[in-house]
Amino acid sequence: MLNWNLLSSFVPSPSPFYIFLTGLVWTLVGLLIYVGLWLGHPWARRWTVLVTIMYVIYYWFDRLVFQNAVPRTNWPFALLVTLLWLIFTAGTLLLPASRKFFVKREINE
Repeated sequence: MLNWNLLSSFVPSPSPFYIFLTGLVWTLVGLLIYVGLWLGHPWARRWTVLVTIMYVIYYWFDRLVFQNAVPRTNWPFALLVTLLWLIFTAGTLLLPASRKFFVKREINE
């Protein structure tokens, strides 16, 4: 908090508090999903899909609305990485071994 005025001078919009708050929220949600996946909780698979979609929507909304003052020439790369991330996440969760792992955990609980 000591240098938030300095940060504000480099980041015109949104404020450093917004960046801190959204970073904290997504970190906590990501940590919860990570632990759920690691332990094989059945809810984690469904929530991973939902949170991934929510994060992609958040990322592009933030990028297009709040960061529109800064010219973004790397949007094709960002779009490609976003699509690859979505494909990787969906593919990983749909792998037969992954589905079997979560089904087995659901039966045991």
